[in-house]
Amino acid sequence: MNGIWWPLVVERARQIVDGYAPLKVTLRQVMYRLAAEGVLPHTPPTYRRLSSQLAQARREGRFPDPIDTIREVHVPPAWPDAGAFVTEMSTRFSLDRTTGQKQAPYVAAEKDTLRQQLTGWLAFAGIPVLVVRRTRPRCIDHERC
Repeated sequence: MNGIWWPLVVERARQIVDGYAPLKVTLRQVMYRLAAEGVLPHTPPTYRRLSSQLAQARREGRFPDPIDTIREVHVPPAWPDAGAFVTEMSTRFSLDRTTGQKQAPYVAAEKDTLRQQLTGWLAFAGIPVLVVRRTRPRCIDHERC
């Protein structure tokens, strides 16, 4: 990692993340973009160092939080009072746009890290997002597996 000027890398990473606003991106997506631009080599040690540098920048308020599906806390929705609930629900109401259709579009992804991005992009159209995590293929002939 000699020759990498980390303040410049952190600034470019922030520009990448800001370019997706209001959506968020994962650390891995930022790494892929930086590697594709030739800013960083695509190696595990560099990825770990990028993670460390961006974490420090987040603690200092210089970098936004990325999507973190591993440490995500699922909190049930709550409202301060019934009026706030009614107000929010009126903005969230939508009909099932697939009702009565013979076929319905779904967008499928293999990586759960894309779920938040895809749902953010497609919510306005009511298109469901399906995440199918990769699993090991099953073998019928167990002797050859």
